[in-house]
Amino acid sequence: MLRWEIDNQGILTLFRNDQPIWTVTPTDWYVATVQQVLVSRWKAWDFFRTRGYRREFGARMVPVAPGSPHGQYHLYNRHGKPMLSISWTHATERHGILAVTALQTADRIGLTWVGPSSEALWGFGEYGQGPRHRRGHWATWVEEGPLGLGPLSGLARWTGKVPIPKGPYTTYAPEASWLSSAGYAGWVEESQRIEWWVRGQTRRVEIWHPSLTLHFVVGDTLEDVINQRHEVLGGPPLPPPWVFAPWNDAVGGSQAVRHVKSLIDTHRIPAGAIWVEDWTGSWEDTRRFWMRPLSHEWHREQYPDLPQLAEDLHQDGLRLLGYFCPEITEDTALYNEARAQGHLVTQNDGTPVSIDILGIKHGELDLTRPATRQWIKEVLFEPARQLGFDGWMADFGEYLPPTARLADGTDGWTSHNRYPGLWHALHAEFWSEARPNGDYTFFVRSHSLGSHRYAPVMWGGDSDTDWDPADGLPTVVPQALSAGLLGHAVWGTDIAGYMTFGLTRPSTKELYWRWLELGALLPVMRTHHGTAKPRNWHWTRDEETLSIYNRYARLHILLYPYWYELARQAQESGIPIVRPLFLAQNEPRFWDVGDQYLLGPNLLVAPVLKRGMKRRRVKFPEGGWVCWWTKTWYPNSEGDVSTPLATSPLFARYGSLIPVSEGADPATDRPLGFVDTLVDEESLGDSPRRGLQTAESRITLVAWGPPRLPGRIRLSDGGQLSWTPIPVPQPNPVETTPFPPALWTEHAPALNTPGTGVQLADDQPVIIPVPEGGGLKLEWQGHHPLTVIVRQPAIAPVDAGFRTRHGESPMSTGKGD
Repeated sequence: MLRWEIDNQGILTLFRNDQPIWTVTPTDWYVATVQQVLVSRWKAWDFFRTRGYRREFGARMVPVAPGSPHGQYHLYNRHGKPMLSISWTHATERHGILAVTALQTADRIGLTWVGPSSEALWGFGEYGQGPRHRRGHWATWVEEGPLGLGPLSGLARWTGKVPIPKGPYTTYAPEASWLSSAGYAGWVEESQRIEWWVRGQTRRVEIWHPSLTLHFVVGDTLEDVINQRHEVLGGPPLPPPWVFAPWNDAVGGSQAVRHVKSLIDTHRIPAGAIWVEDWTGSWEDTRRFWMRPLSHEWHREQYPDLPQLAEDLHQDGLRLLGYFCPEITEDTALYNEARAQGHLVTQNDGTPVSIDILGIKHGELDLTRPATRQWIKEVLFEPARQLGFDGWMADFGEYLPPTARLADGTDGWTSHNRYPGLWHALHAEFWSEARPNGDYTFFVRSHSLGSHRYAPVMWGGDSDTDWDPADGLPTVVPQALSAGLLGHAVWGTDIAGYMTFGLTRPSTKELYWRWLELGALLPVMRTHHGTAKPRNWHWTRDEETLSIYNRYARLHILLYPYWYELARQAQESGIPIVRPLFLAQNEPRFWDVGDQYLLGPNLLVAPVLKRGMKRRRVKFPEGGWVCWWTKTWYPNSEGDVSTPLATSPLFARYGSLIPVSEGADPATDRPLGFVDTLVDEESLGDSPRRGLQTAESRITLVAWGPPRLPGRIRLSDGGQLSWTPIPVPQPNPVETTPFPPALWTEHAPALNTPGTGVQLADDQPVIIPVPEGGGLKLEWQGHHPLTVIVRQPAIAPVDAGFRTRHGESPMSTGKGD
């Protein structure tokens, strides 16, 4: 399906199913020499200025060994001197490798290629303006994320520097890779800095290195392309189930953590973890919260009973999460120990690099040195684990100076972009040794090619606490979509943002509610206090917000079977959980949609991203969709829908069955509407909270219209439930048991519908009747009986206020067409 060809004019073309997808002429290749690169730094960002830049272009392509299966060629310049070696390796019929090496002295290699006339490109990293790239100039260079200017962002956008300081292409998570609507994907193997120029169908790439290795994969569909990439680069790890329960932040000392825990208990709020980022100390005044210094040691004054606190949380089904980064504040005890033992990255003269983070100097740990990696595990990570931590934020990874020297002989130019991967791999190595059963997590913001294989969870970094499209709430969905294309399937956001800096204002009640609506419908639901903690809105600020938070926490954990199955699919195929609409329908009308997303194949989310918005336009993919809240049917079209505050626009595919865990009331065995946590119930002791066994012993299938789409879920204990709609009535269907509505339904009105249930035994398929005729074949493979409840709420006619892109209000006939 993938082949290359160089014709008698030396034009290189890649073909997918005999259709050209990538073309380079001999004169489109070049090598460049540079006399000097000047590096300057402003705040957290590197800036580069090149002196003495000179390019030499190719002229003639000559085969080295005609007929060779590897297709090696030499490219000569106009003076007849060999300039580049270009070879092709056909790894599989769907995967090819183009290797380019300079044959003369060169600092950089570049080329310009032309794609199909109607082609969209997505990817290149995690961006708040992405994932599609129509035109622009940017670099693959990992760095601190961007900042907005609050109310001035819109006025200053014309400068090209907003978000500051470099415009829309600053990111914690760049990657030299892309996905094409033409049915292929490409990526660069090297870690050196790469610059990109995109203008229409003409694209240029320049690597700051004398070699370039490009990989290409093709597929029949875009999902197939992602699967082919997954076959080469691997997939993400599968987190433990409790990762898919809500995470609550708590800082300021043991009593503050216990207060959050008491609110969870009093209001029966589902939770899986409490995140205590300031276990090493913090300070707070009337305006700001800050976590300094980065000592990586237990702050006994703020958390005098930390081991007991961890034990108390564990006995109530909550995991404890902390914080680490690869920087250590200068003149702290561990910094002095690390410096004395040679664990710090150095400059050419052997002195440690000094990294300024918000006015405080830090050393950087040399992750290429085996002794340092072992020291980090023994001196930083293991003491934290023994205190009771089950994981942590693995922050930063973007600060390695290009002028640094590392123990493995590389410099910062080579290792800057690979440093995040080294950081993430170290955490995975530690935890896989400490807990081989996988009962841990850590979450990252930075990225290198292949990082997704190590990091169980990614989050979008330090978003601004506002509505600013530069770095506020509107950037979250584009970040999630583009991170998924990198392979990071389990992704979340700081609910209500983190950074209140400069002109950015603290989060408001409306912002918090809207961010909460979105955060609950991402794989990881995690709250944050932010840098302006004393002034930011939070779910604990008033009873109304607490009630709304509880609603969305219950919605999030209700979807556990769906989350877990999608995470398994991502691990096995690379297909993200948060999916762009173009993955389902590769059509131009979906190519630029960056404010909606699919959760798996059967849920559509269209969050509210603007202040005061009462209605918003939604693009519905084919199949027909049903509103989660009103059970109103919407056609395969585009139009405006109502978006009342505290009601996230969420839609289920018509004809689908969404698997949920509504739990059971311990006293009456009536469906509860949610479970409390997702840890093993044997660890809960006398706690009234119910966990994983309850969640996985009773599964509810919510049918959105007459069932017509098959599906399956796999549970953490290895069990598998599959369902297949049977279109015609079946003789002698199995006897079912009626189930009343759940006790709590505000987060899922469909649970207010009476259901029918059946208990399944291992490998004994049954068929149950469904409303409107036909049946549903259920098959269970597992070590314990499984109760399955089917609820089919009545579907209402299309919203009278809905207007399609043509202006008409469609009738409800022809549902699903």
